Amino acid sequence: MNLPILNYKLSFSTDTNMTSDDVRNRTLEYIKLGLVRFWIEKGTLEGVSVLAPTPEVEEELNKPKVEDPWNYWVFRIGGNGWFNGQESNSTSNLNFNVSARRVTEKNKFFFNIGFNENKNTFNYDGEDIVSINSGKYLSINDVLSINDYWSYGVFGSLGTSTFGNYDLYWSLKPALEYNFFKYNESAKKQLVLSYRNGVRYNDYEVRSVYLKDNELLWEHTISLGGSVRQEWGNLNGEVSFDQFLHDTTLNALNFNLRTDIRLFKGFNFNLGGGYSITRNQINISSGNASLEDLLLRQKQLESGYNYFFNVGLSYSFGSIYNTIVNPRFNF
Repeated sequence: MNLPILNYKLSFSTDTNMTSDDVRNRTLEYIKLGLVRFWIEKGTLEGVSVLAPTPEVEEELNKPKVEDPWNYWVFRIGGNGWFNGQESNSTSNLNFNVSARRVTEKNKFFFNIGFNENKNTFNYDGEDIVSINSGKYLSINDVLSINDYWSYGVFGSLGTSTFGNYDLYWSLKPALEYNFFKYNESAKKQLVLSYRNGVRYNDYEVRSVYLKDNELLWEHTISLGGSVRQEWGNLNGEVSFDQFLHDTTLNALNFNLRTDIRLFKGFNFNLGGGYSITRNQINISSGNASLEDLLLRQKQLESGYNYFFNVGLSYSFGSIYNTIVNPRFNF
């Protein structure tokens, strides 16, 4: 029996308020709906059961196609802070960031800009002593797909940090990545190995412990990272090793973990932390730190390790018809 050739198209869309697991389930739902007609035409209905579509699905099927005014761009605004104090002193910490992301199957572009400030105020003999550490940063990442397992990209950064002794710093690093799973199978999990090698420039506020006012250095990084995506949100972790090439004893080992938990439409609860074993603090200022510097944290001191923990809220908005999932380089 010659069966007629069927041409059938079923369209649907996702939005930025969905988790990766929601996107996967929506895709599976429409694949099942699309196969029903082919099963009927071929007559192989044994073992096949079909549930009547819910009103929501019927509404989605009948919805006219809407143009995406955002052209795959997704924007995110986030901020967090904490404050404490007593009669003689007070402390505040503020963080703010804005990011833009455009993702297609072949390309990923990410732009992030932020500001942070830590302020300590002490009252001594009726006089306020104020210590402020602040920083600004800008990062731009662009990644292109090679095949199901390989990708390459370029990562750039620019910023300042009073605590880190940077009047200005910038870096530019080409990168290569291998995914142990096929990218089109990583809707729920992935494990990637990446390598970056490039140039870094540091202009110091105070001459460094290596007696440098500024310097141009080559640095490379190798990292292994993974992620898990579920209905409640995402979990990401990474371990990386950084090393300066002019002196291989200058290196660092880093561990990072982050989770985003969906609260309701567009809003997420963010929780993260990290730990580093540091042997690469070339930015430490020369000379001995004073007691005032130590108590007010005016300068970064030499340390064999450091850690951080953060908590906050974020809100996402932008293209609601971006159905592209591209997990390359885990950003």
